[in-house]
Parts: sequence; C-alpha cells; structure tokens
Amino acid sequence: MVQIKSIFIDANYFCGFNNRRDTLHEKSKQVFKILRQQEHTLYTSNFIIAEALTVLSQRAGKEVGLKFGQDIFGIFSPIKILRTDKKTDLESFNIFKKIKSKDISFVDATNLALMQKYKISYFLTFDQQLLKIAKKFNIQTLN
Repeated sequence: MVQIKSIFIDANYFCGFNNRRDTLHEKSKQVFKILRQQEHTLYTSNFIIAEALTVLSQRAGKEVGLKFGQDIFGIFSPIKILRTDKKTDLESFNIFKKIKSKDISFVDATNLALMQKYKISYFLTFDQQLLKIAKKFNIQTLN
C-alpha cells in the first residue's frame, strides 16, 4: 500500500470490522491492520460514529456497539473525529442538492464536505455508489 497522508473512514468499515458476522469482517480487519502499521492520519465524523453505533447495536448486539463506542471515544483511539459547523452544514446541503442519486444520504454529503474542508485525500468505504461520487469530487477511494 502506498503511503497516504489522510484517510476518512466510513461507517461500513467500522461495522465490518466490529461485527464478526458481517460479510466484510475479514476484509475490514485486513485493511485496518495495514492502516495501523503505517503512518496515516485517520478521520471520521460524529455522524459516522452515530451510524456505526446504531447499526452495530442492532445487528451485532448492544455490547458490540458499546465496545466500539468505548474504543472510538477512548484516549488512545488513533482516529480523529470531525464535527460540522454551520458553514460545513450549508456546504453539505449544497453537495446533497447536486447529487442526483436518491441513494446518497445527507450524511454521505457531509462526509464529502468534511473531506474537502480538511483536505482529506482518501476515502475508505464499501459503498459503491458513494465511491463513484467521491471520484467526481476528486477524492481518491480505498476499497
């Protein structure tokens, strides 16, 4: 894997990694192992954490969701959590309006806005629709 400065992680990677029954569990584990061994700056957003906590709690059980929360909010978490401000919210809405697909959520648009704002060059997601749209915003994808 090439050295990459900044990577934004989507909820589906967190869910795959933390849910042993997820079809993407092994792939997520492999990717995270590589990311932790290398010098990357890893980002996500509080919206992504909310999605992952909810999905993990519903699909893998409340304890799995709580463990993820403890890890991601912990002092030693290698992942920086980004939050929006009013300007980013408005930019997210502008992106959301431009995207024609009904399958792209406002959270997805917010991810794109945050990646642009913080100049995050790579996006880690399993979402094929979102991969295509990210490329239109000059964001490289890892999958």
